[in-house]
Amino acid sequence: MDIDEKRENELNSILLDLGLSKVRHRMKLGFIGFGLGMFLIVERTVPPNIGIALVVASAILGAYVGYRYSNNKTWEQSVYAKLTAYDPLDKEAYRTLQSLAAEGKLKIMDIHEWALHELMALNPTKTKTLSDDDNARQLFADKKVY
Repeated sequence: MDIDEKRENELNSILLDLGLSKVRHRMKLGFIGFGLGMFLIVERTVPPNIGIALVVASAILGAYVGYRYSNNKTWEQSVYAKLTAYDPLDKEAYRTLQSLAAEGKLKIMDIHEWALHELMALNPTKTKTLSDDDNARQLFADKKVY
C-alpha cells in the first residue's frame, strides 16, 4: 500500500468515526452479540426465552468488552487519535485544526471539510462532478422551491 492509499484509508476512517454516534462507538461488539443472538433465535437452535436472554446478555457483554479493551474509551478520543496519527498533505489546514482544538472550538464540520479537502488533494481525478447525466441534472436544476 503506497502512502496515498494509506492516507485515503485514514481519512475515510476519520470520516466514518465522525458519522458514528457516541453510543454506537461504544456498542460495536454489542451489536455483533445482538445479531448472533437473533440468528440463534431465528434458526430455532434455542428456545425463544433463552434466545432473548442470550441476545441481551451478549449485547451487554459485547459492549463491556468493547469498552474495556478499546484503546479509545470515548468517541472523541477515537477521532483525536486518528487525527493525531494522520500525516497531512495540507500542513497549514492541519495546523488550523490543531489551533481550533487547542482553543476548544473544533467542530465536527471543520474536521469533515478538512478531510474532504485532503481526499480531493490526494487524487483530483477521482473528484467527479455530477454533470454527467444531463437529464437528471436538468430535473434538479428546474425544480421549483417555494
